[in-house]
Amino acid sequence: MKRNRLIIASVLLVLSCTICAFGVVGVVADSENYETSPNSIFVNTTLNIYGNGDGTVSAVFAYTHSLLGEDIDRVTVYLYRHEGAYVEDVENMELVGYTTSRNVELYSTVIASASTNGSMCYWYAEAHYYVDDNAEVIVKAVSASTDAAGNII
Repeated sequence: MKRNRLIIASVLLVLSCTICAFGVVGVVADSENYETSPNSIFVNTTLNIYGNGDGTVSAVFAYTHSLLGEDIDRVTVYLYRHEGAYVEDVENMELVGYTTSRNVELYSTVIASASTNGSMCYWYAEAHYYVDDNAEVIVKAVSASTDAAGNII
C-alpha cells in the first residue's frame, strides 16, 4: 500500500512538472506572440531593447533556460527604427540592424545594434529562432522610444 502511494505521488509530481513546463512555453520578455514545436517546449528566451546612452540602441536576445540542454540551431535578431512620430506597424519602420548566430548555447546572447542618427527614435525588435530545422519561433519585443543619445524615454 505504501509503495502504491509512492508511485502515485511520483506520477503526480512528474505530471505537475510537465504542466509547469508547458505553462512557460516560450516565456519571453514583452512578447506578443510566438509559435513553438515539441522540441522547443522546454526552451525559455528573452528579447529586450536597451538604450546604450552612447547614441546606439541594442536588441538583446538571451537563451535563458532549457530543460533538455539543447543548443538553438539558429537565431536572427532584427532591429527596426523609426525617426519622428510613433508608428505601430513595423512595415513603416526601417530595418537598421540584424545579426544571425548558429548553434547558440544555453546562457548565450545574440545582439543587434544600431545608431540613433542623433534623433529621437522609436524602436522595435524581433527574433526568429529554430530549435530544430522545421520549427521557427518568433519573439517580438514591445516598442521603445529613445532620445538622440540612445537613452530609453
